[in-house]
Amino acid sequence: MAQWFEEIYREEIAKPVYNGFITDRVEDLHEAFENKNIDETKLTPEKKELYQQWKAAVKAMTVNEEEVQQVFFLEMLTKTIKKYDSVLQKDLSHKEYTAEELEKYQPTNEEVQKAKAVYLEFVERGHIGKDMKNTALIDELDKFINGRKEFFELTKNPPPDYRAQIVKDNVEDINDRNYGNNNVMVNNPVHGTHVSGIIAAQRNNNIGIDGIADNVKIMAIRAVPDGDEYDKDVALAIRYAVDNGAKVVNMSFGKSFSPHKKWVDDAIRYAAKKDALLIHAAGNDATNTDSARNFPNPKYFGTNTIASNVITVGASSDILIDSSLAASFSNYGKTTVDVFAPGSRIYSTLPYNKYEFFDGTSMASPVVAGIAALIRSYFPNLTAQQVKKIIEQSVSIPKPTDRIVKPGTKKELVTMSTLCKAKGIVDAEAALKLAAKTAKQ
Repeated sequence: MAQWFEEIYREEIAKPVYNGFITDRVEDLHEAFENKNIDETKLTPEKKELYQQWKAAVKAMTVNEEEVQQVFFLEMLTKTIKKYDSVLQKDLSHKEYTAEELEKYQPTNEEVQKAKAVYLEFVERGHIGKDMKNTALIDELDKFINGRKEFFELTKNPPPDYRAQIVKDNVEDINDRNYGNNNVMVNNPVHGTHVSGIIAAQRNNNIGIDGIADNVKIMAIRAVPDGDEYDKDVALAIRYAVDNGAKVVNMSFGKSFSPHKKWVDDAIRYAAKKDALLIHAAGNDATNTDSARNFPNPKYFGTNTIASNVITVGASSDILIDSSLAASFSNYGKTTVDVFAPGSRIYSTLPYNKYEFFDGTSMASPVVAGIAALIRSYFPNLTAQQVKKIIEQSVSIPKPTDRIVKPGTKKELVTMSTLCKAKGIVDAEAALKLAAKTAKQ
């Protein structure tokens, strides 16, 4: 099976790539830059940054025929899987099953035996978790395929400006803030519910999972309705959280373009003044963010200054099924990713009393947010900067003999020091011990 197929099974699989381009009206830059003879040496730093983002966006919006054929092939494959899935459901006499359960099942005839073999081969070649339910798998496939087809269409015909029609704010004015509502369940609340459970699901009730932190409250802010991260919304969400008492802000989202980065930078500075710690997911592109664009990030625009109240988190693997320590999908960076945390096969809450395994740095980030919440609840006098330092200094550092496969590769072995600044994976117990020691000083 082609490598591209293996890569589609990452958290937020259905998030359309085009969102990063359309967000913040980047397409408006066409008028300023398209078919123009631009001399970058004569541009202001801000204009130069926008120009470079525009060039990257144009590249990202370019569709090649190979990608179209790949999606077509996957669509045909999905139709086959659906056909055999219906055969399996009928023979099993129930709608849902996992590959683990299917492996143990003895089919009643050759047709069912073939259906079982095809389904299990699909799961194996796609590197899909065997505990993933058939219904979830097919749903994810449909979302991915539809998202890519929508993206192909949008490269030709940009969508209407729905924000102008619905939100009706001036997206170019950070001071136009009178918009939004308190409906955090709109469209699809699955991602945020899963993230919240990792941090604060009720502990010791023998139901579902135990969240990392106890005695904490979740402030749900729907700043990213469906993968469309406007800088304005990100900046105002951070300010809203801080103004309403948040001391730890989890940000399980990211994008490749940030035309209004200064707004987000100002919000990060504001959070620092209010002693709030921001935890951000590094992203799921198996990319080195030391060289690739990834936002929001703690480097203030036009400077070499790094915000002291931001932790960027990569995802470690499930060592029970993957000994490489770093998750194959995780972004990494010797200078831009601070720590790694568990982000593979993370079991957590879903809406309506359900639970599921998800993968992604979106799952690793709340692990760190939960640790930060634990520290700040037990040692409230420690500052955001102190908590960040404690988490980084208490990591579990892999042994030199530990096998770490570089994300995005099959066999390239590296040390954890090349993947993140702290050179290790977070350790909640060690962090609390170091916090207690620091609090006494």
